[in-house]
Amino acid sequence: MKSTTKLDKQSIAIANAVKAESARVGITGKVLATNLGRDRNYIYERFRYQKPFDTNDLANIAKVLGISLDSIFRSASFGLEIHEQEMAA
Repeated sequence: MKSTTKLDKQSIAIANAVKAESARVGITGKVLATNLGRDRNYIYERFRYQKPFDTNDLANIAKVLGISLDSIFRSASFGLEIHEQEMAA
C-alpha cells in the first residue's frame, strides 16, 4: 500500500479491489470511466489513492463490472487480510 496518501487503509483497499475486479473482467480504467460517464482522470485519481470512491461510485462500478457491490467489499477485505499477513511475516 502506498504510504504517501492521505486515504485510510480501507479506502486504499477499496481502490485496490476496484483495480483487481476491473482487471479480472478485462476492463481498463479508461473503459471503466467511459462506462460510468466520467473522465478517465476520475478513475485514475482513485487508482493513485488521491481520492476515495464513494458508495454511489462503487454501486455504479459494480454494475459496469457485472458484479455485486458486496463483491467489491469482499475483495477489499481479502486484500487487507493479505497485506496484514505480509506485514506480520
